[in-house]
Amino acid sequence: MLGLAQIASELPRASAVIVYLRTSKEPVTGYLLRESETSLVIALEDSTGKRTEQTIPKETIAALRYTVDRQRLAALDPKQPQKYFEYAEELAEVANDPEARETARRLYHLAAVLGPESLTESCVKGLRYLASSAAERKRLDGALYLLPSSNVRLPSSTDLARTNTDPADLQALLQVAAGLRRRDAAVLARFEREPQLATQLSSVNSKLTSSVLATMLSATELSGAQLQLILETEILLGRALLDAKLPEKERPPAAAKPSWGNSYQQNKLPVRALPSVRNLTEFDPSQVIFRDGKWQTAG
Repeated sequence: MLGLAQIASELPRASAVIVYLRTSKEPVTGYLLRESETSLVIALEDSTGKRTEQTIPKETIAALRYTVDRQRLAALDPKQPQKYFEYAEELAEVANDPEARETARRLYHLAAVLGPESLTESCVKGLRYLASSAAERKRLDGALYLLPSSNVRLPSSTDLARTNTDPADLQALLQVAAGLRRRDAAVLARFEREPQLATQLSSVNSKLTSSVLATMLSATELSGAQLQLILETEILLGRALLDAKLPEKERPPAAAKPSWGNSYQQNKLPVRALPSVRNLTEFDPSQVIFRDGKWQTAG
């Protein structure tokens, strides 16, 4: 922590800070915008992302702490992805600070890209912990199920219990399954008007019984187990769609059942709404070096 005597000379602009006050037990967390001889101006951010400014007299400040150590960021080496992960874990503990949360998310992402598969799952779970919305958590749940290390096996298209394998029909049903996963209101309404949709999905994945589908349709948010069932169905339909477009002699044998993760990461399945490791976040995974106050590509 910095004492009052150091405040004027050591505060960088736009740094994320936690200000401890003499007049309150609750610290102020935000971005330092500017300072004068007598005060600091802090940008505060609420849960919706809206920002306001607060002026804090220096005489009321007991201490101040930076939440992100730029020297430590600069010392990170892409050859040591575990170090990215370890610092992300530390920053996640102060995720109420916006810059700490943003940096933790970036570091988790970089560690997932740079590190071995054994590290990726922990990184995705860290990102899920920091997710700011139910939609983001669902997306990251999908990433967990689609990791190459996933133990879930992808059924062969020959397991598809359908007599009609017309590509257009398969594509339409794939869109319905994706809409069910995303809780798309228009798709959910179709199940009331078109009861055959439930029957068709059940024929694709026998675990999607009428009672299971009814529970999914009434749920505000899908559970992990429900999400897995939908993902299984989407991937099975995607595999069947690809096979249906191939000449008979080029179709894979029934015994070929690659893992979800390898099939998805190699872009062999048309399930584009789900994240691969490289697009887990909005950050550019090629920018792995922190220099001169910004992230840059190596070399």
